[in-house]
Amino acid sequence: MDKPPLPNNSKSNNPSRSSVLLSYISQSPLSRLNIRSILTLAAPLLATLLSLLHPLPTTKPPTTTCKDIHIFLARGSKEPYPGRQLSTATTICNRLTKSCDYENIIYPAIHDEGYCTSVSTGISNARKAIEAYVEKCPESLVVLSGYSQGAHVVGDLLGGGGGTGCLGGGCVLERTRGMDVDGVVGRKVLAVLLFGDVRHTPGQPYNHGSGRDGQHSCWPRTETELQELRPWNDRIFSYCHAQDGVCAAGWGNGVRTCHFAYFGEHPEYERDVGVDVLGESARFVEGRLAVWEGGAA
Repeated sequence: MDKPPLPNNSKSNNPSRSSVLLSYISQSPLSRLNIRSILTLAAPLLATLLSLLHPLPTTKPPTTTCKDIHIFLARGSKEPYPGRQLSTATTICNRLTKSCDYENIIYPAIHDEGYCTSVSTGISNARKAIEAYVEKCPESLVVLSGYSQGAHVVGDLLGGGGGTGCLGGGCVLERTRGMDVDGVVGRKVLAVLLFGDVRHTPGQPYNHGSGRDGQHSCWPRTETELQELRPWNDRIFSYCHAQDGVCAAGWGNGVRTCHFAYFGEHPEYERDVGVDVLGESARFVEGRLAVWEGGAA
């Protein structure tokens, strides 16, 4: 048996809601106004309401007061702010009994041909941001955290860098000098965290992970640069997986997926090395804070 036809509402004798509404509008005073003018007047109010419901993304969380611990994050290549290290900042702040927040280091994080310009911009902007925060909040301590290209930025900020590298088509990075560990800003740097560092050099006392004493990256630090970084050694925690093709095996060699296995996103790889990298880095910051509070920076 055929199904009965669906009712055709368009042929109904009952007026539709839309026709009633149009009839009401045509008889109201609003009909005397230009509809375009009404929409023009209403647009700013509508935009304001939408902005309240869906605020625009920001590159750093709003900070109106100084915190005991302020974390600066330098994201990896092509990552959106704040990048994978948001989990690092969250883990640290959750473990500490101090007030704590984070701020992004604003820089392009460009890979390929713009790499050296990107790193140079990151170093300059990081220096300015940290100096500004220390001046504003002289009682606060800062933690610097960098991942991949961001680790390059943070490492060169502290220990200096430069030269012709393996990235950006063999681009040349302008020589920079590191930060004075005993300077006004340097004294406020509590800890430094590096993950999958583009400039990883094996055999350093601050290295952690299965790649700490294995192969170097494609852009290891020179002996001169290592000497300049040495005053910071006890404040640095640099983690590298042995199968991370960025930090431990030269660019393109090894398992690239391990380069992302530092922040809890790939437990199948992080289980292979048997280490809770987030927890270990947070414990390092806790240990540094204990040393600080004990009177020895």
